[in-house]
Amino acid sequence: MSLYHWKKLSSEVKAENPWWTYRIDHFLGPKGQEITYHYMDDPGAVVIVGLTAQGKILLNKEYRPLFDEEQIEFPCGRIDEGQSPIQAARVEFGQEAGFTAHVFKEVGKFAISNGRSNARAHVFLASDLVEANEIQPDVTEEFEHFEMSPQEIDASIASGAIIDGITISAWTIAKPHILALLDQENHRG
Repeated sequence: MSLYHWKKLSSEVKAENPWWTYRIDHFLGPKGQEITYHYMDDPGAVVIVGLTAQGKILLNKEYRPLFDEEQIEFPCGRIDEGQSPIQAARVEFGQEAGFTAHVFKEVGKFAISNGRSNARAHVFLASDLVEANEIQPDVTEEFEHFEMSPQEIDASIASGAIIDGITISAWTIAKPHILALLDQENHRG
């Protein structure tokens, strides 16, 4: 069975900012009704799961003003106009983790909030890490860097210590790849 694909009748920009555009689109719906849809038109984001040589995963703690709390997250950020996802991943990993990597591999992607935004997040696995030279975070960002094992990440999600949806979604995608790499390393060692 194929679902009815809404027909776009018109689109208008209500507001713009440096990060996304607030749009209102008008559609013809499945029963012939006109539907007004408000959403964020967003270029998307990258999430980087960095694996250290010791088998740990790099994470950040960052203050999130909308929640008035510090949250544990993977390094992530938006894809700027004209940037490819891999270019954005390299920049964001340097800014937010202080590392670059010899290996950046896209392992999947997901819709960030498919009822509110058209943004997709591209999930990258970064390995064979090297400290980045003189890369500074954005002026609005401040991070506490730390490492966790895969088991510690699972426990932190289960306990509610990690609540960031992008981090949880990215971990779901990246975890099998991380465990496979760690298994390979264990068999070599």
